[in-house]
Amino acid sequence: MKCYDFLKKGLTNFEKKKLGIITPYSGQASIIKGFIREHEKTLYCEVEVNSVDSFQGREKDLVIFSTVRSKYEGIEEALVQSIGFLRDKRRMNVGLSRARVGLIIVGDLERLRKAKQGHKWKFLGDYCLKKGRCFRVDVKAMDEYFEEFQKNPQKFLMTKKDVAKLGKEVKETKEAEEIEETKETEEAKE
Repeated sequence: MKCYDFLKKGLTNFEKKKLGIITPYSGQASIIKGFIREHEKTLYCEVEVNSVDSFQGREKDLVIFSTVRSKYEGIEEALVQSIGFLRDKRRMNVGLSRARVGLIIVGDLERLRKAKQGHKWKFLGDYCLKKGRCFRVDVKAMDEYFEEFQKNPQKFLMTKKDVAKLGKEVKETKEAEEIEETKETEEAKE
């Protein structure tokens, strides 16, 4: 909701009909629509909010792709988390390719990078980190964060220290990624 609010306030030519919000889960899409209706004090949500499957074949100028997921497979396996539908490369492709002009991916970069079968997200995350397009968000202080972000977005870019920490993890998991890619190649041949 804060991301939506930020766009509304920050973009002078913001038009709700040009914005799409995509999530892997239809239940999450319903909740987001409800939040927007409540926020806008209207019965109809003018922003198209849909699951990845429902958004297939359509485009919007600006897309917010929610990769937010809260389910862990267990406390001890916190580093080997499940990302559910997000592990499906077709769904990932739909979520990433629906925007004509701009795409905002909302989620936990560390979770996506460390997830089982999440190597495609890892590559995307690493690319965005290298290009300086990943921002830290303090979810406990969202109002203050977005106010500060509007004044100085550079302040919230992930630092070289953040990138170095993630880079170290990339080296440590390189072998695991190669094994996963080999498995996928073998499965595709069968």
